[in-house]
Amino acid sequence: MERDGCGWEHNVYYVRHIASNFATSFKSKEIKRHLVNAVYSKTQEQAQYYLELISSKDPVTSPQMMVWIRGLEPPKWLQHHDDGRRYGHMTINLSECINSVLKGTRNLPICAIVKSTCHRLNELFIIKGRQAQAHIVCGQVFSQFLQKAILANREGIFHMLVTSYDRATSIFTVDEIASVGVQSQFRVYLERYRCDCGYFQALHYPCAHALAACAYARLDWQQYVEVVYRVENVFWVYEMEFQPMPDEEMWPPYEGQHVHPNPFLRRTMEGCPASMRIQNEMDEVKPGPGKRCGLCRQPGHTRRHCPHVSAT
Repeated sequence: MERDGCGWEHNVYYVRHIASNFATSFKSKEIKRHLVNAVYSKTQEQAQYYLELISSKDPVTSPQMMVWIRGLEPPKWLQHHDDGRRYGHMTINLSECINSVLKGTRNLPICAIVKSTCHRLNELFIIKGRQAQAHIVCGQVFSQFLQKAILANREGIFHMLVTSYDRATSIFTVDEIASVGVQSQFRVYLERYRCDCGYFQALHYPCAHALAACAYARLDWQQYVEVVYRVENVFWVYEMEFQPMPDEEMWPPYEGQHVHPNPFLRRTMEGCPASMRIQNEMDEVKPGPGKRCGLCRQPGHTRRHCPHVSAT
């Protein structure tokens, strides 16, 4: 990743690992929550607000916390410094989706893992490709995720006052009439895909203030949506098709190097294999509420010995 020209010039941190490493050094769930909120903040003012909460919490440990936080590179962990590269994704849940597809194959032999990976990905591409193709045939333009987000952003535009600041109707100020005690005026730059709230440039689709500006100027909001949210782009992701492999009897003779397994590296067949994974704060299981009575729903007893049931 550090080699020039490798295609990985921009790399970022996984927010859950940041929070886990922070919690390992500083045992405070409240400060950990403030740190995560700073990571997800769409504007510098919001992030600075949570960082000030951390710096003013404890005069003894807060300076050490801030030194730890300043050791992180801002473009790699603060969303408002990311220039919209993440599209709002601060975790690796997208890769975890692929892990769920391949779940259950890790203990199989190598050849079985390769075959299972090929077959399951082929099945995934077929299903997702058919779904995207069906949406295109039905005339759907944007993904369901974007449609829900736009509907949610539209709910509050009736309580906004829009003022235009140029003849080309691309610069506006939007005042939230119902807002009390928080920022109520936002500048919207449609041609630059920017808004003071930070959501427009971070998520690459119109926020509530941009939708209000489009409605005021009678502009089509769809032109300000990034192409990645279009169904046709989703279809292109799954457009590739896997080709079936011929039977092994039909394979051409192999003339390369032959690899022989080392019998001394073979895993013992007795007992459960030892896990080599390094445990950290994320592996701690939070204690649950425990069993409750099936009648009164109170902990500490079962329905057979429930004290709230009168003896018959």
